[in-house]
Amino acid sequence: MKKKISKKYLKVWIAFVNINAEEGYNFPDLINSEGESKENIIGAVAYIALIAPDIYGALDVLHRGLHELHLRVEMLFEIRNVYHLCECGELSDNEEIEVDWLLKSNYVFKIIDRLWPYS
Repeated sequence: MKKKISKKYLKVWIAFVNINAEEGYNFPDLINSEGESKENIIGAVAYIALIAPDIYGALDVLHRGLHELHLRVEMLFEIRNVYHLCECGELSDNEEIEVDWLLKSNYVFKIIDRLWPYS
């Protein structure tokens, strides 16, 4: 029997993005990369959970959330609704934990797991 999917996930989105620093900022200075050399890092890819009523709102939350961190979207690879991911069986256990944490918080933006820096 299929698990019932909560309607709370209708307003949650997960974006897969390539990010880098806003003009005037140095990317390595903006991130916490414990145990990793930050010397040549110029950007990172990340999964970001967002709470918004629709995809337009999700894009706005993505932009504003990154801007608060002095980061910007270099490339948006994908953005998907969490309810749909659940319907398709494509939401990982870790993503579900992160999304549930976000829904219980006062936040609307959360980087899931970690950043994957590149040089």
